Amino acid sequence: MKNRLLLLLMICWMTAPLAGQSPNPKFTLWQTPSLLRGFNLMDLNELSLDEVKVVKDAGASFAYVSTHGIWEVEFPHALRPDRLQLLDSLVQHCRRLELYYAIAVREGPGRRDVFQESELGAAPSTIWTNAKEQAAYGAMLKSLAERYGGDEACIGLAPFVEPNPLFRQVHSSGALLKARLEQNGIDLPAIYEALIDSIRSVRPFLPVIVQNAGYSSPEYFDIMEEQRDEYVVYEFHSYRPKDYTSANEVNSVEYPGTYFSFIDQALKLHDKRYLDEGVFRYVHDFRRRTGKPILLGEFGLRQAQIGARRFLGDIGDIMLESGWHFALWEYSGDKGNRNYDYHLMGDGYWETIMSMFSKESTYQPPLESSLPEDRPVATQARLYPQPARDFCNLELEASGTGPIELRFFDLAGRLRLQRSGAVLTPGMFSMRLDIAALPGGFYRLDIRGAGIRSFAGVLVLP
Repeated sequence: MKNRLLLLLMICWMTAPLAGQSPNPKFTLWQTPSLLRGFNLMDLNELSLDEVKVVKDAGASFAYVSTHGIWEVEFPHALRPDRLQLLDSLVQHCRRLELYYAIAVREGPGRRDVFQESELGAAPSTIWTNAKEQAAYGAMLKSLAERYGGDEACIGLAPFVEPNPLFRQVHSSGALLKARLEQNGIDLPAIYEALIDSIRSVRPFLPVIVQNAGYSSPEYFDIMEEQRDEYVVYEFHSYRPKDYTSANEVNSVEYPGTYFSFIDQALKLHDKRYLDEGVFRYVHDFRRRTGKPILLGEFGLRQAQIGARRFLGDIGDIMLESGWHFALWEYSGDKGNRNYDYHLMGDGYWETIMSMFSKESTYQPPLESSLPEDRPVATQARLYPQPARDFCNLELEASGTGPIELRFFDLAGRLRLQRSGAVLTPGMFSMRLDIAALPGGFYRLDIRGAGIRSFAGVLVLP
């Protein structure tokens, strides 16, 4: 497993699109369009290795592993060894099957799973305005990051699943939701920032997955705020149109069809075009504005419906055209309640899911001119010879002039060598680099300064 994952990390790290690249190999996976595709796996289902293998055999590269919290909700927030054991088991399955995984945290100090709150009558979470619970929750995330973040297969940690403090209220727009959060003294971006700081205290490069408020629905993505942290993936969930995806009776509703649109607050014909340009428009706007990776972290169908394979195929095509990563809800093996079970929906359903996993992404990143003006210009760089020992040559095309900084990072994202003092000149720029201090291995060179940002990879011989 180790060699295969390292090879994929190296390929993505060295070949990802230049715009918005990162010297962090795990984050580079997220920057590679639609690379990560799979299912949600729930800890409480206690899935066996063979059950998770079904997901792998279908073509998935990714498992989104949910934990219902390894610390108690109530003070004194004691460790829950049973939950930790369930999480360890799923993680070990992913490692054995060579699946990348991210961990999504559903509960913890002061926070209950929103499904328990909204559907099963559990007491509302109190974390949203309780600084002590927020600090305890951050400590729990820190312990998770310490335990799993060093694993090469662990590529993300989501602090919350569907952070919806006002789940008892209906919000007709993102602006109204934001206003009501402010009225209740809830600053979700600030809470996220503090939790990210807790993770960063032990794992500076582990990608953090941030979900938007209000069941993480796409119609509220217009109030999603970009975090200051460099290694953040932004996630949303979509069960739109709800009357279609959540219908309990088999073959009782139809797609394409006319349903209530939450984003437009009106009846709309839902087909691929409206899903793409209507339902998901705020997600597209955020991606165009920020260039950040997007994860559609939950979607699917409760039961087989008329036109369902077309619906799933349309969603799959939109994701691949948009470069999103995705995780279907959910794979439960033999442990589930027969909802969202594509094996049992009839001919063609599982094949449709497999097609999502196998199709190529057609996403085209935006031109540099469409990105914010203060972003540095990406330019192609080359290091040679390959492999190298003791020295290598850097070559790149430059249009400006000024000092540049050169930093070599290893596959774990650690800074191993830094050089400054070189001055870029217009035209074809080249220089010889002394790399004798670097141990054998794969490295990525990060080049910044003089209005540019560029990367190049090199294999250093021992």
